[in-house]
Amino acid sequence: MPTKAAADRRWHHHMKNQLTIIDGLSTLLLSGLDPHDPCRQEADAIRTAAAKALELLDGHHSNPTHPHHGQP
Repeated sequence: MPTKAAADRRWHHHMKNQLTIIDGLSTLLLSGLDPHDPCRQEADAIRTAAAKALELLDGHHSNPTHPHHGQP
């Protein structure tokens, strides 16, 4: 049976993969949109949210003193 630490690392890895895909695809989408396209604001919001989530995820995973460290 995997340890909680191993399960946490696996969860972190899978979540980071998904967020990286969202970040990359939204960046690609933005690069193809006209600067005045009405969808640009929504695509930028998606990219910004993915980038912030990645920052939080990395900070949470690397900070063992955080009160919720190791909790998905």
